[in-house]
Amino acid sequence: MLIASTATRPCTLAEMLAISPAELGGIDIARANLLCSAELPGTTPVDVEALTQLLDRVALQVAVHTEEGWPFFEEHADELEHSQPLWRMLCLARFLQHSLRIKYCVEERDLRTVADWTKTCRHFLFGLLGPERHGTCSSLPVLLVAVGRRLGYPLRLVHSPGHVFCRWDAHDHRIPPWRECRNIEFNGDFDSHDDEHYYDSPLRWLPVWHAQERQRAVPLFLRSLTPAEEVASFLVQRAQVFEAHRMFEPAWAAYAAACRLAPHNDIYAFFAKECNRQHLDAVLKEWGLTGQQFCRTIELRLRGRRVRFPWEPRRNRRAERFQTAAGTPYADAKSAAILKLAEQAIRMRVLGSRSRSP
Repeated sequence: MLIASTATRPCTLAEMLAISPAELGGIDIARANLLCSAELPGTTPVDVEALTQLLDRVALQVAVHTEEGWPFFEEHADELEHSQPLWRMLCLARFLQHSLRIKYCVEERDLRTVADWTKTCRHFLFGLLGPERHGTCSSLPVLLVAVGRRLGYPLRLVHSPGHVFCRWDAHDHRIPPWRECRNIEFNGDFDSHDDEHYYDSPLRWLPVWHAQERQRAVPLFLRSLTPAEEVASFLVQRAQVFEAHRMFEPAWAAYAAACRLAPHNDIYAFFAKECNRQHLDAVLKEWGLTGQQFCRTIELRLRGRRVRFPWEPRRNRRAERFQTAAGTPYADAKSAAILKLAEQAIRMRVLGSRSRSP
């Protein structure tokens, strides 16, 4: 049985971000992912409607494929742990692999190397539905969840350090045989592991990660994501693509939106802070302005002190006393641009250790 598409259908990323976090559950996860990949550098326009309709057709084919294979499940129930969820997810994964030729991008398999975010199609759903059909753990579990939810499967995304997988999460489902909680791996091969597996794979947890998780009010790892957190994770991927292309302003906007949807996620906040720091460093380098003293100048200016940037002429301080509130003595474009950026940096405490006097 194919589940009808939900009524909430934003057509643009801005429309989706205008929806309250509580209502994001009404949006198709495929639509959310595709909207977050819109207008990224190095990509062609994404036809969201055509690709979501393609997923509808794929789900119908998977439903037929699963029902046709039911005698196999009954015959090999012992090997499949008498688990309907395991069988259904195996059918779904095998169909995507063999009929759609979906593959894992082997170049991204080694987590010791930095992911290449300039290859946008590897990290978003549109790449799996295009000509190449190669993906990573950023996109393959999303495809599995997008098709599975169309079949009514209770699937959620889950994060572990450096990795994303999906989970059949249905302890209290209305269909008794579906009442399971089972992690599903679909990254080149199909598999199912318990939570303890992810303490060692694909990255071995450092002791500090365990300590940080215990201190968090809301755990970040090995927990089923809410719809708002799913969208936040897509926005972070969007930001990382922009960062890889040195486009810091749209990257900052994407990080800020992600932090609003997942305010408890300190990792996203750290990414946003680093993005702002890189942006500020790039501006300073472009204008030939570096050093701790310059950062001190920014901080004093933002606190209302009358200190000059190196490019500004000396001013008549007596005349500035009579300046109206509507005006500003620092109206030149360069000062305005860097002050706006630096104000974000101060707010995020990016300049905290750099702006102290020597």
